[in-house]
Amino acid sequence: MGSVVFFFSYFGSPKFTDVGYRPDQPIDYSHKLHAGELGMDCRYCHTSVEKSQEAIIPP
Repeated sequence: MGSVVFFFSYFGSPKFTDVGYRPDQPIDYSHKLHAGELGMDCRYCHTSVEKSQEAIIPP
């Protein structure tokens, strides 16, 4: 029983599911400024957000 609990808690952790994964930004970019204060729509840069599970990195 203990091994089953260990299995699900270990392999269901964010380390394996990528929940909360945030890659390093290639440039110093503030989403808080652009999407927040300036009100830019996320789709302006992340064009596939409505077609994919991930918001791709802009080209």
